[in-house]
Amino acid sequence: MYKMELKGKIVGICGGSGFLGKQIVKKLEERGAVVLAPRSNEYDFRKEEDAERFFSDNKMDAFIHSGAIYGGLGINERMPADIYDINMRMALNAFKAAIDSETETPRVEKMIAIGSACGYPSALGTDMREELMWNGPIDKSVRNYGTIKKLMETIGHVYRDQYGLNAINLQLATLYGEEDTFNPERSHVPAALMRKFVEAKDRNESSVELWGVPDTVREFMYVKDCAEGIVRALESFKGDPETDNQSKYTLNLGTGDAVTIDELATTIKELVGFKGELEYNGKSPGQKEKALEVSRMKRVLGWKPPTTLKEGLKKALGWYIPNKDAADARN
Repeated sequence: MYKMELKGKIVGICGGSGFLGKQIVKKLEERGAVVLAPRSNEYDFRKEEDAERFFSDNKMDAFIHSGAIYGGLGINERMPADIYDINMRMALNAFKAAIDSETETPRVEKMIAIGSACGYPSALGTDMREELMWNGPIDKSVRNYGTIKKLMETIGHVYRDQYGLNAINLQLATLYGEEDTFNPERSHVPAALMRKFVEAKDRNESSVELWGVPDTVREFMYVKDCAEGIVRALESFKGDPETDNQSKYTLNLGTGDAVTIDELATTIKELVGFKGELEYNGKSPGQKEKALEVSRMKRVLGWKPPTTLKEGLKKALGWYIPNKDAADARN
């Protein structure tokens, strides 16, 4: 059975100072790995020459591409082309730099591309299985971001075929937790709702207006659980031995538990202690249902996320409320 022992290994990560990246770094360091997490002012992965310089300057055993510009429906509607362009450039630059141009051999033992449930066809709903990733179009509301996350599977295939790069692709559920982005322009649903309810309680409001409709279905994963899953995949996932189709090197990381937006909102409302009413405006609901199918994750990693939604939201609120001003100011 494949196993990468991380103690003493050097692992590079693009996006290591971000919401998820910080937690990946912590998990790697707990395993005894030496982590290289460059800031964009040192190595800007939007520039091919900077990505190449990072790989040539640093000998590494593994690399995790977690860098991305992302956000909720607002930012995806406002700047879809910019999001597509930046994320595509970073992914292509990272993969190209992972190959030594002189020897045409991989510079790392293993490479991980961090994807998203947004890369799956909208028609799959709550049955987003790895082998069905190409069975239809992505929802229009996230096609700019999701298409890149989908294409990273293909990038991994072609670099494996030509150069022997051991690349895997991880598709993630929507994340939440401590140090999340709470700016309305970029926040995902859990963070946006936490801010809404905390402020409504502080202002003693009688109701909170929520976007969309209450029966929209989503899946949410606590960020520290996700980071643990990523590190476990780095340690032990080298492709599913039970399949030879195009999804062999792709792995979903999620809870597999679909909940309605109303269930999420009601849970946050209760944890915050807000006593008012919920009012849904029916606008921009996006995809009706979206949740990963995670049987492959449970089988190949022998693991599932331990944190329940309520437990994770309680932890996130425990960090957010005393740090609200600083959290809200972050872009």
